[in-house]
Formats: sequence, structure tokens, C-alpha cells
Amino acid sequence: MSEISRPWQSTTPGDAGPYSAGQWQVLYQHILGVGALRANVGPMLGSGTQPNDGLKVQAKSVPDTSIDVLSGSALVQGVAYISTATVSFTIAANASGNPRIDTVVLQSDYALQTVRLAVLQGTPAASPSVPTLTQSANGLWEIPIADIA
Repeated sequence: MSEISRPWQSTTPGDAGPYSAGQWQVLYQHILGVGALRANVGPMLGSGTQPNDGLKVQAKSVPDTSIDVLSGSALVQGVAYISTATVSFTIAANASGNPRIDTVVLQSDYALQTVRLAVLQGTPAASPSVPTLTQSANGLWEIPIADIA
């Protein structure tokens, strides 16, 4: 298990159920935190290794065009997201000559019944702005985790 999300309405596709008692217990451990794998820590109080590194975005130790998002948990439109491992991304090259801002997001996709990390590529400009988030209830809902210049 690296990235999971639940609960979802049906039994397919993606992370849809049915769910076992153990899977519900893992969900509650991450949401509530009390008695969790990381005691007293959940998305409302923080997640990951203290002091709160949950879903922290960081450059690779050898600088290049890739980033790591550390493990952690969150709620996206009421759907729990749990990541138990570091997720890596390569940031697309920008040959435009203008700066660009990309945004790391959690993307809740109701058609696929998943919540996953993603990188939204911004538009190069003399004065760049962050990419526009999609927030369509019961469709695609994105929340920002970090901006990358």
C-alpha cells in the first residue's frame, strides 16, 4: 500500500470497497490519530514524522528537476487519503524563458474513485500565477499541497 483513499460509493473502480474491518481501522487511525500508528497524529493535527512532515514536498537531496512528497494523510472533500511511502515526481522542463509556477495537489477523482498526488503545470509568464484548481463536487476536486517556482 502506498496511496489509498476511502470510502467510495460503489465496489469498482479504483479504491472502491467493500472494505474489511482492518481497512476501516487503518482509516480511523489516520483520521483520528488516537492509538494510531503515529500516536495522536492525524490529518487534523498533522501527519508523518513529528514535527509534522506529513505530505511535505521537498527537493531531492541531489538537486535536479524532481521532488519528493513525504508520507502522510489528508481529507479531500470528506474522502480520506493515506500515503505510506514517499511519492516522487519529475517537474517538466520549462524552456520558455519566462518563469512558471507548478502546484502539487491532492486530486480526488470521483469517476476513478481515487485520491492521488499530482503536479499541475503552470503557464510560463513574465509574472506567473499558480495553476487554477479544479473543484467540481462529485467530479474532480483538487486541493493544493505546495507551489513550485
